Amino acid sequence: MCRVEKQKQDGEILRLSITAEIGKVPLLGLKGGTHGHCEINNRIFPFRVVHVALPIVEVEIFSHQAQQVHRQLLRIPVSFAVRFRHASTPGAWQSGKGIDISAGGCCFAFSSPHLPISGTQYELDMTFSLPHRDQEQLAVTGEVRWSKRTNGEVHVGIEVHDPTQRRDLAVLVSELQQSMARHPTDYLLT
Repeated sequence: MCRVEKQKQDGEILRLSITAEIGKVPLLGLKGGTHGHCEINNRIFPFRVVHVALPIVEVEIFSHQAQQVHRQLLRIPVSFAVRFRHASTPGAWQSGKGIDISAGGCCFAFSSPHLPISGTQYELDMTFSLPHRDQEQLAVTGEVRWSKRTNGEVHVGIEVHDPTQRRDLAVLVSELQQSMARHPTDYLLT
């Protein structure tokens, strides 16, 4: 995920000036031919990297394959431990692994033969490892928005409605963004 300062379009080629990036994999080492997705004004466009000279990246946009995106909040890809249980009938906790988090909820995966039903309320206890701190724990209650089976695991999207818990999520997401952000100056050798 990158913040772009300016873009210059020449037909289907975009020249992007990267000012910051966030994610598990840095742009350093990015090569021509790599495929990805670019989100512009609620539309997502597939692209192929044409040339890399960080902080400049040229990509070929496939505008005819654009799709609408209905994302309202920035999702941060981050690994975290999560345990969860039904909110209505608290019982034993199940364990899972976090995939991403936003100011409105999270996505996590776990092993199960059953898919959670949309609308089901879950209590979640999430544990994050943050740089310069031991660990951060966050407890929320959220509603299952979607679930799907992927590579033998169940992936679940949870939306949190409580304003206080959403504020706590927003603070955590901000801290994660700051800790994961890389800037072009990080790539320069001195």
